Amino acid sequence: MRLKEFIPGLLLEYCDISDKVSSNLGTALARFDQAIVGFDHPAAHRAHPWDLTPASQHEHKISLLQDAAKVQLLSWAFVQYKNINAGNLKQINWQFVHGDTNPENILIS
Repeated sequence: MRLKEFIPGLLLEYCDISDKVSSNLGTALARFDQAIVGFDHPAAHRAHPWDLTPASQHEHKISLLQDAAKVQLLSWAFVQYKNINAGNLKQINWQFVHGDTNPENILIS
C-alpha cells in the first residue's frame, strides 16, 4: 500500500447515504465531465495497464493460470474483445474521466 496524501473523510462504501447525496454525487460528476470536454494534456497519451484499448497485450498471460474455468472464461473474453475491437476503440471519443467512480473511490465528509 502506498499513501501519497491523506484526505479526511469516510469511504462511500461505509456510509448509508441518502438519495440526495447520491443525486448530488451524480450531478457533481456530470458537471466535472462537462467542464473538461476538450481538455488535453501530453501526459494523457501514455501507456498504462488500465487502458483497455490494447487489452490483447495481456492475452498471453492466460497461460499462467492453472484454473481451467478461469482459462476458459478469459479465453472467451478475449474472443469477445477481438470481435468488438477491430481497431475501433482508439477512434472512440474519450476524455480524462477515469470511469472508476465507485464506493471505494469516493470520500464523504
